[in-house]
Amino acid sequence: MVANGTDEGKNTIIEEMIAKYSEGFDGGMVDRETKASTRAVVLLTGSTGGLGTHLLQILLDLASVRRIYAFNRRGRAPLAERQKAAFLDRGLDAKLLSSDKLVYLEGDTTSQNLGLPLDVWTEVRDMITIVIHNAWMLDFNKTMSSFEPHVKGTRNLIDLARQGANNSGVRFMFTSSVGTGLGWDSNRGPFPEELQLTADAAIGSGYSESKCVSERILAASGLEATSFRIGQITGSSSNGAWATTDWVPAFVKSSIALGNFPSDPFGVVAWLPPEAIAKAIIGVGLSAEEYTSPSSLSYIRGSSAEKPSFAINLVHPRPVAWDVVISSMAGELPLIPFVNWVQQLQVRSVGATVKDIENIPAIKLLGFFKTMSDGAANVEFSTAKAQATSESMRLLKPLSEEDVQRWMNYWREKMFLNCLQ
Repeated sequence: MVANGTDEGKNTIIEEMIAKYSEGFDGGMVDRETKASTRAVVLLTGSTGGLGTHLLQILLDLASVRRIYAFNRRGRAPLAERQKAAFLDRGLDAKLLSSDKLVYLEGDTTSQNLGLPLDVWTEVRDMITIVIHNAWMLDFNKTMSSFEPHVKGTRNLIDLARQGANNSGVRFMFTSSVGTGLGWDSNRGPFPEELQLTADAAIGSGYSESKCVSERILAASGLEATSFRIGQITGSSSNGAWATTDWVPAFVKSSIALGNFPSDPFGVVAWLPPEAIAKAIIGVGLSAEEYTSPSSLSYIRGSSAEKPSFAINLVHPRPVAWDVVISSMAGELPLIPFVNWVQQLQVRSVGATVKDIENIPAIKLLGFFKTMSDGAANVEFSTAKAQATSESMRLLKPLSEEDVQRWMNYWREKMFLNCLQ
């Protein structure tokens, strides 16, 4: 790939941000007496989101985890209420939330001490053995500068892990994105499960660029860390719960309103259920020998005894043809060439009213769908290390018609697809 002037400018901005938030790593970590521990203490950010809810559910169910700090931003409702609502929405057992090993924390990762009282921050710092950083703004229309608070928050969490009593053994799990590889030159083969020392493949959206920046900062931190390049997450396997703010439900609703769906004969769908992703992340985080036992981790543990790779690509290892999945969504509606569908969307976007955007929410993501129609989303990702590390990835079944109908039924229940009524 040859970078143009715009890409070169973005590369410069990206490298400057990496340098800014990597400053001070050369000095090494604070030397503290390491506390022996036979059970994990986890700091989980973004526990009320779709993936975060499933991560928390698994952690609560594991005897090898003795404490979970569920860290989220402050909201209108108490955090405990928001977490319970998230569990119920996903069809999960809310009784698990009464566990005495669950500690709710509300704060701000960009603030000093994460916005926590000093005594609470100190406790978290000295207790944690694993950080799962899962909180991030998802918006494909914003520039990288809009995501700088998230990069700063990542650095603050890294500093927390580096300064604690268990710093030499803290594992940092970061939920990155396949967006960091969508600009990859496919002539070089699948996008590898390796740290990328340039941002060329990530340039395209502020979201993916900020994830790339954070990967590089984490790699320089000296912590034992893994960055998971996560692909599109589907609705829950239990009840199909899939946030209507995501691009896929917006795409489905818009296509129904337009009267057709886009075809991509060469495209594939490598979307993953959140349960499989959560198991893969926790399987890596808890793979240290002192945290594992046959009863606690047999269903999420992989087959590899080697140290986990820094980068793991979490996309479906057995993708399904795009047109097969889309046909299940379309029902009796026709499929038309993707480029024609985007042109149709563009026409409807001109002078669109609030009501138009409500019925065709894909209008707000026109640039995103233009990129998809150009085939940029068809990069192949290597999953060899993901499958070696995670049994849930290795044995994952392909998406089926039943999965699609489960998502569609959830969106109907939420009255999102009301144009079907």
